[in-house]
Amino acid sequence: MDRPNRSGHIQTVAQRGGYAGVTLFLDVDDFHEGSSDTPVWSMDGKSIFFTAQRKKAVELLEISPGNEEKQLTQSHQGESHDDPKPSPDGHWNLCDGHRKSIRDLCKQHLETGVEIRLTHLTQGQAAMWAHWQPQPAAKPSSITPP
Repeated sequence: MDRPNRSGHIQTVAQRGGYAGVTLFLDVDDFHEGSSDTPVWSMDGKSIFFTAQRKKAVELLEISPGNEEKQLTQSHQGESHDDPKPSPDGHWNLCDGHRKSIRDLCKQHLETGVEIRLTHLTQGQAAMWAHWQPQPAAKPSSITPP
């Protein structure tokens, strides 16, 4: 994965271990038979979330340029975690998880590593491309105190 540095030159910040970052064939109906898995910056701009082949699975990783990468997931052979979406508060990451021919959405607490499945689908179904939604501002109370 390359990015321009401050002097405008391209520098490599991480290796994907042979993973192209693209799922060319999906096991469920999809409008274009594939999905691009794009690296994303954290909200504070201090790290990059990306996916890479590690052993025989696709894992989520985080790297701060100039530092070592941190593997966020531990998948079994043939499984994948992809399409990272870090939360605005920097505490969580949304992703797609592919296990046993089922694609579910999950979120992971970045400090503890605890992963929570958000969808519970059956074989032949898929949930993909989760996004964070801004919380509406609290409305002032219309009740007048006595």
